[in-house]
Amino acid sequence: VVITSQPQLAVHYIDVGQADSIFIDYGDYDILIDGGNNSDGQLVVDYLNNLGTDDIEIMVATHVHEDHIGGLDEVLKAFEVETIIDSGETHTTKTYEDYINAVLKEKELGANVLEDDDMSFNLGNDVVFKVIELGDGYEDTNNNSVVTMLDYNDIEFLFTGDLESDVENANLDKFEDIDILKVAHHGSKSSSSFEFL
Repeated sequence: VVITSQPQLAVHYIDVGQADSIFIDYGDYDILIDGGNNSDGQLVVDYLNNLGTDDIEIMVATHVHEDHIGGLDEVLKAFEVETIIDSGETHTTKTYEDYINAVLKEKELGANVLEDDDMSFNLGNDVVFKVIELGDGYEDTNNNSVVTMLDYNDIEFLFTGDLESDVENANLDKFEDIDILKVAHHGSKSSSSFEFL
């Protein structure tokens, strides 16, 4: 008798108020998308510790606004991170300075630091985490958000950062049939053109 077991997948939408932090837990593969505001760093660290997280394979900083990268410097101090992906955009804020300094320290320890581009990470058992490149250099920082998708047994999760509807509309051909959508920009009226069935 052959018994096979596939790890369970859990997607946690961490309550960081008017901010974003999403954690994907799939066996030994841990992915963090954003870390909330500056004041949320320890909350995110505690949340991950309570789940027994030992390290993070992929960290995504969707874009440079404080309500997305604010807590990531605390997370980077608390956990070893294998790969860090961000938009490549810079900013003059103290929040961004704290974030990028923490990233550079992690890079010295061997982390891969990548700008968003089309890429796929096979997590095993046909589970795939994808980065979807929508272009860079938009005037609106929200539109430079790193967009990612998780495909789990033909269930697609789309994570959109703060993407606005104009760039979303221009790239609809890059999004497959999405089952679970993290609505962009906290659900603001300019954030999404998707029709919900």
